[in-house]
Amino acid sequence: MNDRTRLKKTLLWLRIAAIPLSIAILILSIAKATWGNRTAADSTWTWQQPPVSNEGTLLFVAANAYGQNVQRLPVEAEGPVTDTISPAATGDGVFVPPGCAIGGQTGSPNGRWVVIDIDCEYGSHTQVLEVTTGEVRDAEPEPFQDSIFLNWAPDGDSVVLRVDPIGENEIVLVNLDDGTTERLDTPLFTYNAAISPDNQRVLYTVSRGLGLGGELWMMNRDGSGKQLLLQEPRHIIAYPRWSPRGDAIAYIRMPDTNIPFTVGELCLADDDGRNQRVIAEADAGHGYPPVWSPNGELIAFVVRENPQNIRADNLAWELESNIYLADAQTGNVRPLTQFEGAITDGIVWSPNGKQLAFRATVQGVSDIWLAEVQTSKLQQITHGAEASYPVWLSKEETE
Repeated sequence: MNDRTRLKKTLLWLRIAAIPLSIAILILSIAKATWGNRTAADSTWTWQQPPVSNEGTLLFVAANAYGQNVQRLPVEAEGPVTDTISPAATGDGVFVPPGCAIGGQTGSPNGRWVVIDIDCEYGSHTQVLEVTTGEVRDAEPEPFQDSIFLNWAPDGDSVVLRVDPIGENEIVLVNLDDGTTERLDTPLFTYNAAISPDNQRVLYTVSRGLGLGGELWMMNRDGSGKQLLLQEPRHIIAYPRWSPRGDAIAYIRMPDTNIPFTVGELCLADDDGRNQRVIAEADAGHGYPPVWSPNGELIAFVVRENPQNIRADNLAWELESNIYLADAQTGNVRPLTQFEGAITDGIVWSPNGKQLAFRATVQGVSDIWLAEVQTSKLQQITHGAEASYPVWLSKEETE
């Protein structure tokens, strides 16, 4: 189940269950007047420079006749050691029930964990891999609970999940160390959320139903100071992402339509939501968020290369795409990859920001590749492995 399908199901349910819009606006207006403006950022938090080296571990999902599992290989100063691939999970590995598949994975900011998305015909679940032990377990606060992974909290030990997305649709924070949970004070119609690097503010996106547009909101970490930053009557606002320094926001704006896969836009704004600007066209509907470089100077994103192909509007495998880079200051955009007739996605930055790892599906076969940011030089890491969803953890994080 792709992200667009999840969103459609949620939006349809929300539309059926929606309270009158005028009442919602009145409630939100009262809340804004009551809670006032956001609090100041945590003065003790400081942005850390990226490491000098890319040494560490590269993890990816690989498929074979027996199913999918997470693999790992070391990355040394000279680059990945491609002849030393081994399982990342101990025991039986990642449990993928019948009718399900691994739909993504994301490394934590502190390098301790990797979240694994399990997409099923009947819903979705979140598992977590502890990197040092290889142990895999469920991340949901309650057993057998549907969830969608949204983001990591700044501490690197807590995940932001949307639980029971077709029912209660709560946004919760789950601490993976002690299992404690915290419900974020977001409204029922929230479908994405991101906590600022200083742990002081929360971005969240709202839509009350298919065809009713979308909104981008900001609140303080404790739920006070809710502010409407952006209202889009004809668009959905997806994947809000804070820059590493917390001084800017990136998001994907996509048409609010029943077409599953379409062309949207990469947008940027200041950290307070002002100075909103469209940077470039971007793929929309396949679930590709904008990805900030470690130093916050560049944003990597996926561009659809066949926008005129009507079949690609409805069939995920008809997509032809490449990875592009946008300069956050100037807005200049350039292609990083230039594959023809391929699906290129799964972007992850190297620890020092000088390379990107990604998946390229060429002639129906998926493998992991690297690209040099400055030169666009490519290196194929796996060969015929049906590999996807790379995660790059630095040596400093995993030690």
